[in-house]
Order: sequence, then C-alpha cells, then structure tokens
Amino acid sequence: MFNFDELLIFILPSELLFNSWLIRKIHSETDLENKLRKKIVFSYSITHIVVGIIVGSLITWVYIALQLLHLAVYDYFILFILIILILNLIRQIVKTEKQFKRYSGHYSIKPPEGFYD
Repeated sequence: MFNFDELLIFILPSELLFNSWLIRKIHSETDLENKLRKKIVFSYSITHIVVGIIVGSLITWVYIALQLLHLAVYDYFILFILIILILNLIRQIVKTEKQFKRYSGHYSIKPPEGFYD
C-alpha cells in the first residue's frame, strides 16, 4: 500500500524547502523561539525538529490520501506541478528577453535628426 521510494522522491525535497522557509521565518520571531533555539541538536533547534516532524507527517498523510483516492488524482497533481514549472520557465524566458532588448539598444532613446550634423 505504501511505497517508500516515492516517499523519498516526493516528501524529502518538499520538506527541505518548507523547513528552509520556516527557519528563515522563525529567526524573526519572539523571545520564546529565541530561548528554544538555544538548544541545538545536529545544527537544528528543537522547534525546527518538532515542526519538521509535524510537517513531514502531514505531507505523508496527504500523499497517502492521494494514493488512496486513485492514481488519476495523483497524476493530475503531478500535471498541475508540471504546468506551474513550465509557466515559470516561460516567464523567466520572457523576462530575460525583455532585459536583453532593454540593454541592447532596442528600447534606447535616439537623438533627434540633425544632432550629429
């Protein structure tokens, strides 16, 4: 029922991304987190470890629920992620083209006629 290979491929990168975002967010929190952050285990504070375990278990349960619904739901989820990645790639290409045109003189201001006479 549960495939651990797919768990490693899907869960670990998403958990690492979420933990890096959460660590940046926690660094700007109140004194309670500052007191808890002083207790460090393997370069992670106790709050980071607890939140990582909670988030990892939640993501695991979502993944199991997707497998239980049917593989079609999981396929649509992967398709949705791929569409987002492709749209992001297209946006980056368009942004790069606009910067190239801006700095290559395509949009530059030209002097009036007779300026160089």
